[in-house]
Amino acid sequence: MLGVSYYIIPFFILLNFIMCIKSKTNAYEAFIKGAKEGISISIQILPYIMAMYVAVYIFEASGILGLFNFFKAIPSELIFEGLFRPVSGYAAEGFMIKIFENYHPDSKIGIASSLLLGSTDTTIYVYSIYFAAIKIKKTGYAY
Repeated sequence: MLGVSYYIIPFFILLNFIMCIKSKTNAYEAFIKGAKEGISISIQILPYIMAMYVAVYIFEASGILGLFNFFKAIPSELIFEGLFRPVSGYAAEGFMIKIFENYHPDSKIGIASSLLLGSTDTTIYVYSIYFAAIKIKKTGYAY
């Protein structure tokens, strides 16, 4: 049995081409323009991604995770992954990678880490990106 995405994804691609033909838009040029913008944005945010990975490893190496051992039912690595997730997905991903290295992805904590990372969103990060894109500087009432 084929999945629904087997039919839906080609449908959306075909719909995109039909809309481009109808609106007389050059789909290839639009794709190239979007790809160029995506690459330039990736290059711009790369230092921030690297800084978050370094911060997570420094944070872990400092031994502060040991202070949160009073939560017996929840491993301290999951606590920090949950605390960092609303702020930075890359920091939370760094914690998940460390959990995978220490406990393996198929362990209970590895599965819990995957669920935590996959079912939550970087709320504060998403707000800041959206507001920066539309040039809103006073965001006090949005949160």
